[in-house]
Amino acid sequence: MSESPKEEAPVIPAPKPGSGKLAGVQQLLDVVAALRSEHGCPWDREQNHRSLIPHLIEESYELVEAIESGNEADIREEMGDVLLQVIFHAQLAREEGRFEFDAVAGAQAEKLIERHPHVFAGESARDAEDVLHRWHHRKMKQRNSAMDGIPKTLPALSWALKVGSRAAKSGFEWRDTKEILDKVVEEVAEIREAAEKNLTGESLFNPDRKLGTAAKKPVGKPNKGNNPVDLPSEAVGAQMNDSHDLEGEFGDLLFALVQMGRWMGLDPEHALRRTVAKFITRFQWMEEAIKREKLSVSGKPEEDGEITIEQWWSLWKRAKESLRKLEGQEQA
Repeated sequence: MSESPKEEAPVIPAPKPGSGKLAGVQQLLDVVAALRSEHGCPWDREQNHRSLIPHLIEESYELVEAIESGNEADIREEMGDVLLQVIFHAQLAREEGRFEFDAVAGAQAEKLIERHPHVFAGESARDAEDVLHRWHHRKMKQRNSAMDGIPKTLPALSWALKVGSRAAKSGFEWRDTKEILDKVVEEVAEIREAAEKNLTGESLFNPDRKLGTAAKKPVGKPNKGNNPVDLPSEAVGAQMNDSHDLEGEFGDLLFALVQMGRWMGLDPEHALRRTVAKFITRFQWMEEAIKREKLSVSGKPEEDGEITIEQWWSLWKRAKESLRKLEGQEQA
């Protein structure tokens, strides 16, 4: 018997753009609807609100990176990717008979009109700070706490900034720069004290320790008490408390630094991203220097030797000087 020919999947005509300013938006709506249709894409048909969360987060970060790069083409592309996520979620809601994309856009427009009475309702506002002050008081009438409505899923730095900002708008704020600087110094002292209570009692700031090495932890054989090392249970409990205290003090220091940045008008997330990018650039410069000068790198067993910490710091200083000169030439 001859095999019956395989049934070909029907071809869905690709939605074409119409006319008008929002023709592209309607085309994208039609494309997503087609992908979700009976003969659409198997992957798109399997998605739901929850499965799309990682993609929404990833696309949002990619847009942030594009904005920071200043590349116009990348910004436009990544904005489209974020818009796709919004439209995809709206399509899911539409299929369930809950709401459509137009309702999402309309509700947002109404919200903006309500939040801007100084533009649409004849109220006056002196400046941007006055706008924010009025906005805060209107929202507080709708909240039981100043902390209501702050997403706990925010990145920790952004969460700390938002919480501190809300507290400040309620009146819990530093009076001057000296107060916040004193608080940071206080937190540094407290984390130093907590750090010195490490698992072995050895000071983390012992000048005899080599730079870049962690405090040595006690090593022993597992015992019947299920302790990770051969220590009495009360000693293990003390270790856990010390670690918890250190983490708490570290968190306090980070929170204080975030509030110092807020007080100074700095975005801690952006500031840290700049510093991380700068570190990567300098470290990659050092890696290139190591290749050029045929130095040995720690962690590579095929090498005979390894770079000392003194050599690393020497390379770091050279990287800083070289890149600063390069930045100066670019600015000139």
